[in-house]
Amino acid sequence: MKAKQAGGIDTRLVRVVLSTGEVEYLITNIPYDLMDTKEIGQLYF
Repeated sequence: MKAKQAGGIDTRLVRVVLSTGEVEYLITNIPYDLMDTKEIGQLYF
């Protein structure tokens, strides 16, 4: 019940290519205007 009352959460899917060439997908609620894709990758590294 409380989840319905809270409403939705805006998220974004971020594609990060690791130094090994492997691709990793991250879901975050940090808006692009606060942190770009490269910064997100560094933060989650």
